[in-house]
Amino acid sequence: MGTQCRQLRAAALLMGVAATTSHRTREAIAAVLSVGVLVLRELSRGNGYRAVGRAVCEVLRRLRGGARRAVQLLVSGHLIGRWGEPWCWDPGRQVVERSPFRRGGTPPGG
Repeated sequence: MGTQCRQLRAAALLMGVAATTSHRTREAIAAVLSVGVLVLRELSRGNGYRAVGRAVCEVLRRLRGGARRAVQLLVSGHLIGRWGEPWCWDPGRQVVERSPFRRGGTPPGG
């Protein structure tokens, strides 16, 4: 598998549009990214790298909130087991805290 295919597969997992994503994980990703779970399910049905690429771009197009998008993607990566839970700096209280997004108890890869 080439680099492009590996990167596209990783992006599809991160956005919740990979065909192999479980319903439970897709629901958690949909909640974090503020994208409808039905949208993600429909987008996951595409075959071939072009359809997967379009699905990833469609989810990215729907993300809102400026800098919040980075945290949403970090939490999504945590939900799929790609990396640990992101923590955020609260400048008002001068503390590091857990992500503000609902995690739904979904285990990595769940």
